[in-house]
Amino acid sequence: MSSDRLTALSAQLVKITDKNMEVYVNLARAYEAEFSNLTNKIPNELGIFELDTMPIEPYIGYLLYKGASPVGFCVMEMKKNLNDIAEFYIIPSMRKNKLGLNLAITIFDMHPGNWQVRQIQGAEHSKAFWRKVIDQYTQNHFTE
Repeated sequence: MSSDRLTALSAQLVKITDKNMEVYVNLARAYEAEFSNLTNKIPNELGIFELDTMPIEPYIGYLLYKGASPVGFCVMEMKKNLNDIAEFYIIPSMRKNKLGLNLAITIFDMHPGNWQVRQIQGAEHSKAFWRKVIDQYTQNHFTE
């Protein structure tokens, strides 16, 4: 289920199902840890960060692979008149090489319609990333 954009980067998109849910959970815990300075979350007594969003109804999710390794994910909610990015993550070592940009654009293309993208308060790098993606995707025709 990869687009030409992702294939050109030797990346593949896979829908999250029960069979690969553990992969999502593992990456999502790293995501929660990375943003814990902004969310003030701390791990439980086992050192595990609880997850805010699981890719089950009403959410759907996709894992991004580079070769055999999972390197990111997108979880979204499809509402009647609005699609919403709930969670989006690229592992730090894979950033700055257009994987995130191309993942986002692929998701937008796969699910046409109106979109909402929100960032955690204080995540300026996320805000800059999404502004760049949305500006490129819409040719600067969006409402912030």
